Amino acid sequence: MSQFFTWDALVTYSGAALFTGFVVQLIKGWIDDYLRKIPTALVAYAVALVTLVLAVGATEGFTWQNTALAAFNAVIVAAASSGGHAYVSRATGSANTKDNGGTTDDGEQTGDTKP
Repeated sequence: MSQFFTWDALVTYSGAALFTGFVVQLIKGWIDDYLRKIPTALVAYAVALVTLVLAVGATEGFTWQNTALAAFNAVIVAAASSGGHAYVSRATGSANTKDNGGTTDDGEQTGDTKP
């Protein structure tokens, strides 16, 4: 394999979720600094949508059916990558109250989590 990601890999659930998670991690700090706290889930959806539309277009062609299906699949991919981000944030102690399962920046429980 001569490439890290291929269009065929990006069109799969796992490839799209992995790529979305990486991109969101890379751009989230910049977005927080310049665009005033856009929720990570929304950023993840936008990244997943663009990724899936481009990947499906490159592998199967751009049709309205493929684009509509990519929009629905982007919800699932974004949820998976946001959940992965929340897990990593809790495990590493990263401070982001929207994504770390109901804890504050100091690690205190906010009561927002459900068992």
